[in-house]
Amino acid sequence: AKFFFSSNPSAILSGPSFRVDSTLTKIDVCQISITNVDFSYQNEFLGCTDRLCITPLTDRCYISIAQALHMSLGAAPAGPAGTGKTESVKDMGRCLGKFVVVFNCSDQMDFRGLGRIYKGLAQSGCWGCFDEFNRVELPVLSVAAQQIAVVLGCKKERKKEFIFTDGDIVSLDPEFGLFLTMNLVTLDDRSCQKI
Repeated sequence: AKFFFSSNPSAILSGPSFRVDSTLTKIDVCQISITNVDFSYQNEFLGCTDRLCITPLTDRCYISIAQALHMSLGAAPAGPAGTGKTESVKDMGRCLGKFVVVFNCSDQMDFRGLGRIYKGLAQSGCWGCFDEFNRVELPVLSVAAQQIAVVLGCKKERKKEFIFTDGDIVSLDPEFGLFLTMNLVTLDDRSCQKI
């Protein structure tokens, strides 16, 4: 299935479009198009894994993530537990041949550890999915937000390397991605109030 542009908004069909284009500058490049965003297949061996069932919700999730990546941003799927937020990010990564590393967040995480993870993702070009990011403590969230802003700002400026918040010089692979999934719970929950 492919995405097509049309004057009729209901004419969009689901699923990414894959094509091998010999006119591209690199030989044998598989290009994946999701709406108006083109990705190069990254050829990461991910094994023979199951895929998600494509629904209108996963379609919207793919489109939102693709548009965010096109604008050099991250994405933050949010919703009730068990609705497939993390699995949608992982499945889109599989679709693009990207290695996706999932980090299960807890209140034990500190800004130094998160900073090392952000630097590693930026250098490797992998995608990082921070599952249940709402569990991280508020003081750590404040510093983490600054760290994410530095990394994504440098990605937007298309820098080859940048100085991280701790003073380290870090090389930057523009293919990396940051995703924060959050479980929405009742407003009485302490973790929901701080976000």
